[in-house]
Amino acid sequence: MDIQKYINEYIDSCILHGCATEEGNYKLINKSYKKIITNYNNLKRLDDIGLKALVKLLDHSNLSVQLWSASHLLSFNENLSKNKLEKLLLETGIVSLNAEITLEEWENNQLRF
Repeated sequence: MDIQKYINEYIDSCILHGCATEEGNYKLINKSYKKIITNYNNLKRLDDIGLKALVKLLDHSNLSVQLWSASHLLSFNENLSKNKLEKLLLETGIVSLNAEITLEEWENNQLRF
């Protein structure tokens, strides 16, 4: 169990995904998405330790990391996650749009991780 490896790869993949999204690079978007999900699943398997790590990422300096961690924490701590996503709505650009879509899909029971 190398939790720091999972966290670092999760962070790097979230940042890469955000950059690729801004650029419209769909190949890199798909590649980084797969890495995000792989590392999220690895963290989730660690139960409380992994979830606590994701909670800490809600305050990461990169907005894409905040967005992904808030999205992944929705089913574990809905209030905390929704509060973060609502704050991200106030940002500009793709992060705000993704936060809006995530909240809408969550409210319509269309989003499950």
